[in-house]
Amino acid sequence: MFACVRVFLGIPVVFLGSGASPASEEQLQRVELVAADRTIGIRAVTAFWECPWLRAHRRPVGAGSHRRRRRRREHVVVERQVVKEIGNVGWPMLTKTNYAEWSAMMKVMLRPRGLWEAVNFADVPEHEDMMAMEAICKSVPADMVVSMSNKESAKAAWDDIKTANLGVERVRKAKAQTLRREFDGLVFKDGESVDEFAVRINNLAARLRTLGDDHTEPTVVRRFLQALPPRYHQIAMSIETLLNLDEMSVEELVGG
Repeated sequence: MFACVRVFLGIPVVFLGSGASPASEEQLQRVELVAADRTIGIRAVTAFWECPWLRAHRRPVGAGSHRRRRRRREHVVVERQVVKEIGNVGWPMLTKTNYAEWSAMMKVMLRPRGLWEAVNFADVPEHEDMMAMEAICKSVPADMVVSMSNKESAKAAWDDIKTANLGVERVRKAKAQTLRREFDGLVFKDGESVDEFAVRINNLAARLRTLGDDHTEPTVVRRFLQALPPRYHQIAMSIETLLNLDEMSVEELVGG
């Protein structure tokens, strides 16, 4: 046990400590001289901080202030704004044979720009309707631009393209029925790989969805398993027993 003296407001205060070498006689004398002079300032502080016990246990300068700054750090919320760009976007071009792929890609590109509702509903804000109309006009052949731009709304233009490519309702239903029979009778071709069959069944399901016959992902997965060749039957049975097919996609099935 040893003692260190600190002069505070002219009054000597004794500090007791242990665990380090005590203050030397010369250091204590310096503190006592300061106390005798009743001098408060640099000499008193210097003598106090030269005490070996305090030097061994005092906290590094700035440590507390660093923690305080860290506690006071503010959380900044950054708001992302989606810019509805039309002019610089590479819109897909409609042809006489690619309506299914064109409409699917247009949906993918219009939805994040908040414009998909404009081609499904007539009662949307005018600027959204005009932006959707611009997107349609940029994605059709040049000989269709004038007729599309004269439509009263983006929905009218979209419906006109759909009718022209899918035909009237009776024809559409006939096409859908043909594709359903093809879907239900899908089998692996000779030498066809699992990946190739996955592409074929996904494309067929997409064409059915375009015609309004919504084949959900679980339906496609189950049809995939049913069409597997006999050498995969044991694997298909294990997948149906152990996994939840309602939460699985064709890509996960093939990748797994």
